[in-house]
Amino acid sequence: MPRLDGLIAATFTPMHDDGRLRLELVPEIVERLAARGVAGLYVCGSTGEGPLLTGAERREVAEAYVRAGGGRLPVVVQVGHTSLAEARELAAHAQAVGADAVSATPPTYFKPAALDDVVASMAEVAAGAPELPFFYYHIPPITGVVVDVADLVAAGAARVPNLAGVKFSSPLVHEFAPIDREHYDVLFGVDEMLLAGMIAGARGAVGSTYNLFPEAYLAAMAALERGDVAEARDRQ
Repeated sequence: MPRLDGLIAATFTPMHDDGRLRLELVPEIVERLAARGVAGLYVCGSTGEGPLLTGAERREVAEAYVRAGGGRLPVVVQVGHTSLAEARELAAHAQAVGADAVSATPPTYFKPAALDDVVASMAEVAAGAPELPFFYYHIPPITGVVVDVADLVAAGAARVPNLAGVKFSSPLVHEFAPIDREHYDVLFGVDEMLLAGMIAGARGAVGSTYNLFPEAYLAAMAALERGDVAEARDRQ
């Protein structure tokens, strides 16, 4: 797949009031996002309530978004789970149904305690979808897993052949500065700090509010690109 850049919507999982999936709305969601300039879809992450869904539901949601994307928008499926075996199977399913990439949080109950443990868990999950780019999902306020992402990428380069980068959902943008961004992408995950993430070197951004008013963010990014910092700040 081409490198991920631009605004990537952390998609919602549509549901009925009683919690049953309402996947017939997915094509409409995708059409609206595509028409408004969104460049990709990040499925079953925090916004999509992936950790609250059953494994079967997560598979159904992934399939629905891949079908609706129809090859027009790249689909990244978040497969992180408390069980590494289940996460690996979710990754394998994402590859089988035609997703463009997978991403995963580390286990969050019995947490990996050291950098080597995080890399080992990442390698286990990524191996489920060896043909797809893999993005480590760094969101320490939620997972409780604190790791130096630059060290993680450097260590993962030798152990995770399909490592493509990091989804970085932390305000500490200086932490991803040392990552080799010629070979690895940083997808920034804090909507409220989009410009800070872009200035620090993120190529793309994954966020919840990009579903609702992407035009404001696209205008901010365009202003930054042409060097109009004041306009970019106002748009942000």
